[in-house]
Amino acid sequence: MPIVQGAAEGPKREQIRRQAIVLVHGMGEQIPMETVRDFATAVWASDRDLHSSDEKKAGQLFSVPDSTTGSRELRRISTRKSRRRHSDVNDDNDEYAVRNEFFELYWADSTTDTTWADFLGWYVRLVVRRPSEAPKAVRWIWGLLWVVNVAFLLSAQIALLWFVTTEIDQLFIDAIEKARGAQQSLDWGATYRLAFQTPTVVSTCDLVWAPGLVALIGALVYKFSRFKKPSYWLAVTAGFIALWSLVVLIGVLAKPFVFQTSREHNIFWPGFIALVGAALLLIQGFLIKFFGDVARYTVASPGNIVPRQKVRDRGVELINKLTASGQYDRIILVAHSLGCLIAYDILCLLWADYVATRRKPELVPNADAVRGEVQEVIEAATQKPIDLRRFRRAQRALFRALRRADDERLDAVGPDDEKVSARWLISDLVTIANPLTHAEFLLAPKKKQLGDRFRWRELSRCPPRLEEFRGRKSFVYQPTQGGALRFNHDAVFSVVRWTSIHDRPEDPRLFLTGDFISGPVSGIFGPGVVDVKVEPRRKSGSLPQRLFTHTIYWELKQADYGHAPRSVSVIRNALNILDESKREDALLKDANRAVGEAGG
Repeated sequence: MPIVQGAAEGPKREQIRRQAIVLVHGMGEQIPMETVRDFATAVWASDRDLHSSDEKKAGQLFSVPDSTTGSRELRRISTRKSRRRHSDVNDDNDEYAVRNEFFELYWADSTTDTTWADFLGWYVRLVVRRPSEAPKAVRWIWGLLWVVNVAFLLSAQIALLWFVTTEIDQLFIDAIEKARGAQQSLDWGATYRLAFQTPTVVSTCDLVWAPGLVALIGALVYKFSRFKKPSYWLAVTAGFIALWSLVVLIGVLAKPFVFQTSREHNIFWPGFIALVGAALLLIQGFLIKFFGDVARYTVASPGNIVPRQKVRDRGVELINKLTASGQYDRIILVAHSLGCLIAYDILCLLWADYVATRRKPELVPNADAVRGEVQEVIEAATQKPIDLRRFRRAQRALFRALRRADDERLDAVGPDDEKVSARWLISDLVTIANPLTHAEFLLAPKKKQLGDRFRWRELSRCPPRLEEFRGRKSFVYQPTQGGALRFNHDAVFSVVRWTSIHDRPEDPRLFLTGDFISGPVSGIFGPGVVDVKVEPRRKSGSLPQRLFTHTIYWELKQADYGHAPRSVSVIRNALNILDESKREDALLKDANRAVGEAGG
């Protein structure tokens, strides 16, 4: 769908509401507006069910200059008004149409100074851990990374040994000369048997089996005794010595074969070495380009604090500007890939600012005004098993009640600079290709520390964490005796519905089939998250349809393209632009379908 540049929008009419859809892009060197244009086309321009008429222009998009984002590289993408919303028995609002405005939270320029050292530090933190601490879904990839690491060390060692003549090298040189003198080919088997009798190989073998045995004993003591810490470090230290000695042994024994082969084909080796060097440079650039953002954002090292702060502040400022403008009735936060971590952080920060009690009391939301809706969320959250339809309906009701209460409360307050963060408009968080499924990797070095972060309320759950209040479980509290009820600072998902769309491979060994970066998050962040598995397929015949689908979730031209690919339909239902029950029901049906297929 073409986007009209600078087209003017008509005046706001009665019964037409305006809402903002903020998209947080993923990792890599993204081009400003490229992601949000394609996204707006997929979820609005091509969805005729939302349009006010059957005319082609009803789905038109307008690219309008806008300074809200704080960057002249970005624009606002606006739509025409939608058809009228269909009300149902659960609504307390009249029918209305919606005009949407898409914004991109662009942050790629904040992490451009990522270095090779930054990436390596993150990579070491990622792979150097116990096998039990690697999430099950990516344990196969984690093991493969270790194979690659060992292979790299082995190759590097052979390259270094190239300049040193060892005892084993001399043995092979003598054997080769003897074979040539007898006009015979070298007996590699017999020569290697002699090599295993040399002092070099015998002593190196001792450094393999002896520390290896110690490591095994340490592991058994760790598992079956109380001496956890000393036995753990004994096993790790001895295991490292054994592994390193094994790499040295393989390198020493492999060098004669590699050396002899290179002598027979020496004309190709200079070019081959140059090719390998160029490939390593390209790989280094690729890793920094695509995974450097992850290294920069997820690790709170001193050098990363400023970029992390810059990205979050930019997001908080954008949402606050949209809220303060008074033009919007609802904000939908959408994120892709690494943007899901950023959106989650921004959402939690905004809620903490919204419920902060250290400012003027009249600016703090009062839970007393929405007590009935709060109680319904609590009852839905504590139902076992959770009824997602009931819980999300309760979230929706609390969002609407809180929005009305904000209007009434703030209308009585005069002009105040702090009013910008005293109104809540975010109704939904939609995460696509969400890497938070690997939170044990990304948000904490160990699973226990991730659990600690939830207990300390540094991370928010869905449903929110409930605590004792007046003999009952709740996410509100009373800071002063006889004072107003306030919301906990980690209770953002009492109001915000969270939908997470992923394409995790069914078989972890086939990790390139689908999107191994993403996966379900409800098992970590709470059963109130609606996880939906989709299976986007590439249209192009040059690549397998299901090869690494991380970037094609809202691609319209897919192999199963009909009225709309399923992944696109799920995204549309998750956004639920008109906030209709029929879209919500379709989304939950897709979620149940995904659970059923996984169970089958």
